[in-house]
Amino acid sequence: MFQRASRVCPGWMYIRPWRRVGLRLLTVVAGVQITSCLPTDTRPEPGTLNVVGETEARTLEGFSTDDGWTMRFERMLVSVGHSSAEGDDCTSYNDPDYARVLDALRPGQQKINTVFCQGFCELDIELSSPNAESALGAGVTAADRDLLRTPGKDAYVPEGGLSVLLDGTATKGGTDKHFAWAYRNRIDYSVCQHYENGVLVGGLRVVAKQTTTTRVTFHASAPFQQQLEPKDAMLGFEHFAAADADQDGEVTLDELARVSLGDIETQDRFADAKPGWATLADYVYLGLFPKLVRYEDDGVCELEVFPNDRAPR
Repeated sequence: MFQRASRVCPGWMYIRPWRRVGLRLLTVVAGVQITSCLPTDTRPEPGTLNVVGETEARTLEGFSTDDGWTMRFERMLVSVGHSSAEGDDCTSYNDPDYARVLDALRPGQQKINTVFCQGFCELDIELSSPNAESALGAGVTAADRDLLRTPGKDAYVPEGGLSVLLDGTATKGGTDKHFAWAYRNRIDYSVCQHYENGVLVGGLRVVAKQTTTTRVTFHASAPFQQQLEPKDAMLGFEHFAAADADQDGEVTLDELARVSLGDIETQDRFADAKPGWATLADYVYLGLFPKLVRYEDDGVCELEVFPNDRAPR
């Protein structure tokens, strides 16, 4: 990618012969004569930062909530990418302008983006609806990508594609409750930090000519937290099950929107709701869905949230 300069013209980056022919033809057609060499990129050779995604064990294995429901997930599609390396002491050489659609129920690390940079860098990454060129992770089909690209609406986004599709079932005492929730906001995660020995630290050192790997992790447990933080907050489903007013076994976001937080809030459940959040749907959609993606396993980032309003192409 970073090629040596031509011996004929030391100031030029190396250009393959067929490209030199095309360049000469272009100058003839344009009536322009090149009189000087292009400058060589004098920056040091970068390091490689591999950005990968990995799903928490309890999402893959299923888990029990603190109020006795057994959670199992059937589908979890996540569109994530547009990674960049940022910071005053970071030199970035590329900006991968694409998302990758991942099957987040697949174990192990999955590639998201590769960033070339060097220095002390902070990760910036985006959760957003894919476009027609978005890369596909293992086991993901073009039909999955098209599903996430298809515009729709909810109470929070008037029209937009999906960043996340979460599909699962909760079981208790012979009762099953199914949910299939679409998250339509776009989130930019920046200035990310994670815990090391109980202390939040930010950024990572990327050394020239060396490869560094950093993770984002996926947590299907996040929408069922009873507090916004920490990651190991209590988990519950009883209020979700009770929201199924028509008793059809399907818990929808519209049904959650009919549950007042004031009716279910206690000292240790939902008491940290932000001003303006009035319903259980507000708490889940605005507060907890953004925590489905975390830097490393327990990290925190600054968030900018927008509707998925980019035109699908």
